[in-house]
Amino acid sequence: MRMQFLLLLVAITCPSLLAASSPPQNAVSLLDRHSGPWAVVEIQGKTAHRAGHRYEARAAGWLGIDGPKTFNFVVHGPRHEDLTLGAFYLIAMNKRNGEWRARVALSGVIRVDRRLVRPALAFVRTWRENQNRPSSTRLDEWLGLLTHPFKYARITAWQRLVAGSDSFRKQMDPQRLTRLGAPLLEPEFDKSDRKQVVKLFGILGRKLGAQWLAEHWHLLRPTSVQRSAAVVMAEYPSKETIRVLRECQKNAPVNLRGRCQRLLERLLRTVPKVD
Repeated sequence: MRMQFLLLLVAITCPSLLAASSPPQNAVSLLDRHSGPWAVVEIQGKTAHRAGHRYEARAAGWLGIDGPKTFNFVVHGPRHEDLTLGAFYLIAMNKRNGEWRARVALSGVIRVDRRLVRPALAFVRTWRENQNRPSSTRLDEWLGLLTHPFKYARITAWQRLVAGSDSFRKQMDPQRLTRLGAPLLEPEFDKSDRKQVVKLFGILGRKLGAQWLAEHWHLLRPTSVQRSAAVVMAEYPSKETIRVLRECQKNAPVNLRGRCQRLLERLLRTVPKVD
């Protein structure tokens, strides 16, 4: 229940992270529940079939079995019209009575860039292998997936970290915080993903996370990421947070300066003494 609430909150407040893939409540569920084969397929044909469609597909890669290069599969359910001719998809497959069936009705549509076929399958392999590993190892794997080239991998890793935050928080030492923050210092890292990483500093790092953000404030870009960082820092105030917010209200761009001023006024009013 806690996990569903957190993911619903993300869906409402941060739709950009989730819009590129399947519904958030199903992303982790399918990866955990489906023990059968996965395939990345290119859709080459489509015909009506019962309450869904039958697709002609070319397999760009399989995980779990040495599957056919070309084959037909059927999709039933409300998402059956979402597959586009010529597009590539990562699909959980079942075979019943000699007929391949896709579980897209459960997972939503997981579209894959044709250049990311191997990374997409490698991500599913990593996810499976990670299920029975020690908690600290799982944490390191989820942190690593936050910079995966496959968007769906980043989404599900973020969800797993949020869902397991009560356990993972105890293991977030300075080294892991540094690893979590490293993408924020890379200019090519996606802006929407930057904001989600900043939120993880508050969810997983709390006071240590706020301290890291304050120490690296001047390196955070763009200003929307600094704005998100300021909110996290204000939740766990320190002398460094006060210093950064004072600097921000004087020297930051106008749209950020006002946010810093309001946060600073609230801190000085409610938390007159900080460590």
